[in-house]
Parts: sequence; C-alpha cells; structure tokens
Amino acid sequence: MYLRAAEIREYCNIEKFNATCDADSVIVMDYAFYGRQRVGRCVQNMDTRGKCGVDVLTVTDSRCSGRRRCAIKLPDDEMYAMNACRESVSHLYAAYSCVTGNTSLIM
Repeated sequence: MYLRAAEIREYCNIEKFNATCDADSVIVMDYAFYGRQRVGRCVQNMDTRGKCGVDVLTVTDSRCSGRRRCAIKLPDDEMYAMNACRESVSHLYAAYSCVTGNTSLIM
C-alpha cells in the first residue's frame, strides 16, 4: 500500500536529495534522472545546450529503496560519471513512494 504518491521533484546541483518514510514504511524509488531536463527551480534557461542527461534509477534504487531514510549529496560522483552533459550543470529529478512494510519485503 502506498502511503505517499510519487511526485517528481527537482534537486539542484548543490543540494541534497532526502527521502524519508514513516516508521512502518520504506522507500521505493519511482524515478531518477540526472542532467538538464526542463526549465524549473534549478534551470531557468535551457539555451542552446538543451536537454541532456541519463536515467539514474539503478543508482538511487540501490542506495534508497528498502530503507526508511536516504540522502544523496549533489553533485554525486557516480551520477556525474554516467552523465552525457558534463559541459553544463546537472540536477537530479527524482520521485519516490513510501510503501508499508520492511526491508525484507522490498528486497
């Protein structure tokens, strides 16, 4: 049972992605993209560089899913190494849900 609906949020390059669930639930990562996806809080102008980036769900999933709390400081070396748009500042776009259960049920 989902306790919180997944909403894609934007985490700027110098921020920290924090995910937290209640004591009776765990994180399930639903979406994670590292790069420049759209104009928003972190990107005011897409200019000539445009959209670029990479799906990093496997990275965030391995670090966060099945846990009650998770934090990823940006910029992240592993995500940066995977990213195709190194010439511009990248951001994390991520969504997670809280699911009732414990880590043994998720893994």
